[in-house]
Amino acid sequence: MTKKTIYTLTGICCAIVLFAGCFPTGWHGDDPGPTYVTFDNIFPFTTSGKVWDYTDEDGNDFVITVRDTISDEGDLYYKVEFREVKLNMVQSDWFISEPSGIKYSERLKGRFQLFLPRRFLSRGGTFESDCQNIRYEIFKSLSLGGKTYRDVLKLSYTTAVLHGFDEVYFADNIGIVQMVDYGGRWPVYYSLN
Repeated sequence: MTKKTIYTLTGICCAIVLFAGCFPTGWHGDDPGPTYVTFDNIFPFTTSGKVWDYTDEDGNDFVITVRDTISDEGDLYYKVEFREVKLNMVQSDWFISEPSGIKYSERLKGRFQLFLPRRFLSRGGTFESDCQNIRYEIFKSLSLGGKTYRDVLKLSYTTAVLHGFDEVYFADNIGIVQMVDYGGRWPVYYSLN
C-alpha cells in the first residue's frame, strides 16, 4: 500500500470512531443528513396511577400523577395531575396521543394543542403549537439536577405551558426529568428525584 492509501484509510477510520454514537437512538437513516428523530418512549403518561416526584433546589416538592384514562370512540385520553406540594396547588390537564403527536388541553372538551410532535426533523429547531413557536433541542447526553440522562429533548416555550414552566426536559424511556420556571424573581428548577 502507498502512503496516500494508508493516510486515507486512517482518516476514514478516525472519522468513523469520532462520529460513532453521536446521535440519539431515535435517529433513522444511514447518515446524519436530512432525516428525522423520534422518541418512542418519551411520553410517560400512559399508565393510570403512575407517579413522578420532583424537588427544587430549596427542597420543595412537585408531583405529577396520571389520575385517569378515558376512552371515547377509540381515542384514549389521559388525565394528568400536577401538584405543587408546598403551595397545595393542584391542576390537571388532559392529553391524547394522535398520529401528529401528543396534544393537551386544560379541559377534556377543550381545544387540544400540540404538546409533543411524533418526530423531529433535526437535532434543533422549532414547531408550532397554538400560535407560538416552541424551540426544541436534542442532546445525546445531558446532566440535569445532578444526574446524567441519555437522549434528552428540551422544549423551550415563548409563553409558558404546563402550569408556568418555560422549559421542559424529557429523557427517552423516562419522561419528564426537569421543568424550569423563569417567571418569578429567580428561576425555579424542579428535577426528577
